[in-house]
Amino acid sequence: MARLSARRMLIAALGGFAVLVAAYAGLAVYKASDYTTTPPSPLGTTTPDEFGIAYEDVTFAPVSDEDIVLSGWWIKREDARRTAVLVHGRYQNRTAMLGLARELWEREYNVLLFDLRGHGRSTSTQASYGLREQWDVLGAVEFLEGRGISRQSVGVVGWSLGGASALMALAQPPGLQAVVSDSAYADGSPLLADNLLKPGLKLALDLVQGVDIDAVRPADAVGRAQTGSVFLIHGAVDRAVPVEHLQRIQQAGGDRVVQTWIVDDAGHIGSYALHPDEYVDRVNAFFRMTLVPDTESR
Repeated sequence: MARLSARRMLIAALGGFAVLVAAYAGLAVYKASDYTTTPPSPLGTTTPDEFGIAYEDVTFAPVSDEDIVLSGWWIKREDARRTAVLVHGRYQNRTAMLGLARELWEREYNVLLFDLRGHGRSTSTQASYGLREQWDVLGAVEFLEGRGISRQSVGVVGWSLGGASALMALAQPPGLQAVVSDSAYADGSPLLADNLLKPGLKLALDLVQGVDIDAVRPADAVGRAQTGSVFLIHGAVDRAVPVEHLQRIQQAGGDRVVQTWIVDDAGHIGSYALHPDEYVDRVNAFFRMTLVPDTESR
């Protein structure tokens, strides 16, 4: 009788353990889907027309994903000799950077704003934290080359996911000429930092969603890059991506990181909103130092 009772207890314990394992796995798979799903981010009615700036609606493809359609605004100046590509963060769309676009346009830049995959009016698909979004950034530069814009005259400004994607694109030949990265993560550690499901979630992201968080390594990409210059901006009180990530990217990038700006009172992607004039002045100075003026764009 005692042996039978012990056997029943063991079976019950194993059954309970199996239920817990199944529940953990189910939660991990559910959260993996949540982590890679971006809620709709409609553009609304705001366009460059609000600032009296003429623009063109454009579409183009990422470098390696021809089934993805990226949607954007191309703002051209006849007297521009440099071009800025603006890349928003996750849960945003191109309108988030419209103020910065106007400021750069007024400083005689062409500007391309576009929605990353899964955002705005671009093809709805999974977020991958820069693994696939880097191809969107490179696709934007190829689109500009198709419009007769020299790659050496193109600079990229990316916020958070946009910054991480641009930094990862640096390591892909032929790379980028100049990148301003604001609030980017050095690796994928902040993405799962406080999640109790972290081990199972990482596995589910990889096996179910095809997103290997351990492969999200913008700092390493900067270290591998053969060309390009980088300007890192980060808020000192950023709680989403601690400022230590700037320092890690800078260390990995070495001489490729030519400027940094830690903004004492800024949180995540908060520097432009708090200090717009200084922000634009610094970005403009960096691009004027690193970009080769495009004489053909006149």
